[in-house]
Amino acid sequence: QALCKALGCIVPLHAPELLKVAKVRAHTAPQAPATQTRFTFTLTNNATDKQAYPVLKLTFLQDKTIQAGTYIAPKDYLLATDPYNSSPDATIAPGVTISGQFVVNTPRNEIGVFALDPQ
Repeated sequence: QALCKALGCIVPLHAPELLKVAKVRAHTAPQAPATQTRFTFTLTNNATDKQAYPVLKLTFLQDKTIQAGTYIAPKDYLLATDPYNSSPDATIAPGVTISGQFVVNTPRNEIGVFALDPQ
């Protein structure tokens, strides 16, 4: 941040603890192979400043033990109408809630407990 300040650039806030993922749903994707599951969710920035869109960590659990996981980049979960898709420097403003979705190549019936967390 010090280097950026000296150069006159601005580093967006990075406070994943102030980002809330909610309304997470996993379902068979319509018009997609049965081997895929679509996840939908909302993401709210509860900070008082704008933040860069976070990478999301999807974790599959069984008996409270991590079985598998992956990271989802903003370009992979933001809807086509979101500003990030035209500018990778886009940020989520304070108090704003956006909708997101992504698909994984795992059948819905093989997914039990899962977690989706901003990183």
